[in-house]
Amino acid sequence: MKRNYFILLLCTILINRWKPYNPNNAILKYMGTLKIRIILFILLVFFANSSYAQNNITISPKAGINFSTLKGMDFISEEYAITRNKTKLFPYFGAEAEFRNDNNSLAIGVSFSKMGCRFYDEYICDVDLIQDYIETSFLYKRYFGEHFSIYSGINLTNILRSKQSGYQYINWEKNDYNRNLINETNRLNFSIPIGISIEYYSFFLGIQYSFGLSNTLKKEIYYKSKPSSLIFVIGKKIHIK
Repeated sequence: MKRNYFILLLCTILINRWKPYNPNNAILKYMGTLKIRIILFILLVFFANSSYAQNNITISPKAGINFSTLKGMDFISEEYAITRNKTKLFPYFGAEAEFRNDNNSLAIGVSFSKMGCRFYDEYICDVDLIQDYIETSFLYKRYFGEHFSIYSGINLTNILRSKQSGYQYINWEKNDYNRNLINETNRLNFSIPIGISIEYYSFFLGIQYSFGLSNTLKKEIYYKSKPSSLIFVIGKKIHIK
């Protein structure tokens, strides 16, 4: 155990001092950013604690629904009419590996879903903003008894696709509105999940609220685009050890 934390400390120092050898290379330059350092640090924490939580190991596939919105974001039409955003519903799929020791556990998960919102006004527009993403979660769970737990941690979200589609009215005429926003999107984002889980035999029901720490869109007109999600899932725990 002590050896693991010594390795963690050593690697943390190396990550903090490491710089890309070719700053003109975009990929290597990105690897030296704060976000990548944080990701590497989180991974090291989990590896250093892997020996701590080996009493009970489970793999849990899960599926559910995701109520998503982008906090404070508005749609401004070509006639400068403003439409507030509305929550949009998406499917949610994922799986996680959990390492439990008594009432404490660590979990790492991967999920796929969409986030975004809808802008609707019968006189202005009907436009959906949709972002497909893959998310990696690092969670700490605290159990109260055998069947109830609360958890939190950090999510790392990689956006794969970002677009707006629908229509808007210009001079009372209906016009298609389609935009690919991937070049205006921050592809890597962080969020904080807070959730509860209730288990019944090997099945579980989970409720999670997640709030973004950064805007998903870059331009100033999108300065308020922090994602917010309320997720309901059901899943099954498969015991490995």
